[in-house]
Amino acid sequence: PYELVNFVFLPSGDVIAAGKCGALRRVTLTGVSTAMASVPVHCEGDRGLLGLDLAADYATSGTVYTLYNYRADNGTWARLTRWTVDNIAQPTALRNEVIVLDEIPSFSSTGANCDDSHTTGTVVAAPDGTLYVGSGDSSSYCTVDLGALASYDLNIPRGKILHVNADGTGVSTNPYFQPGAPTSWQSRVFASGVRNPYRFSLRPGTDTLY
Repeated sequence: PYELVNFVFLPSGDVIAAGKCGALRRVTLTGVSTAMASVPVHCEGDRGLLGLDLAADYATSGTVYTLYNYRADNGTWARLTRWTVDNIAQPTALRNEVIVLDEIPSFSSTGANCDDSHTTGTVVAAPDGTLYVGSGDSSSYCTVDLGALASYDLNIPRGKILHVNADGTGVSTNPYFQPGAPTSWQSRVFASGVRNPYRFSLRPGTDTLY
């Protein structure tokens, strides 16, 4: 019933599991499941709470990242947030949500139908503390939608893999980084022209993206 879409292993070996419609639960090695949080998300179609990872320094900071869709008066969007667990060794709750990135478009820019997919997906915490964030082009999957071409526009987060610091600023080694505008979308772009980077990962112990 929770529509499991992602999970991460805690240092103890227990798991934090994410349900598509916002449920976050801790599951012990013996299978005991405890509710930790319920994130208010928009989970129509392929949208929802889709990205989950532990910060590289989780063992001392207790930081957990989530990536999900939400609905506002002006459309459906995605945001990256961070939380702090109540107990690092045996967490039972996520607290103090802080928005890292917001208003990542999750709807067709042309108003085309079938735009409830190819939106958000993965957040990966790298060993150096930076984050890789996937954002699809949010264009139609059932008709020709010229909005898909926005994936090549560096000023729009559609169709990108973003690489950001924990405060949401672009990483200085990104290919289009602007020293005078570290919070611009261009500064955050690691890769562009992608359709739906729903899942990707890092080679263990490195910052090599697969």
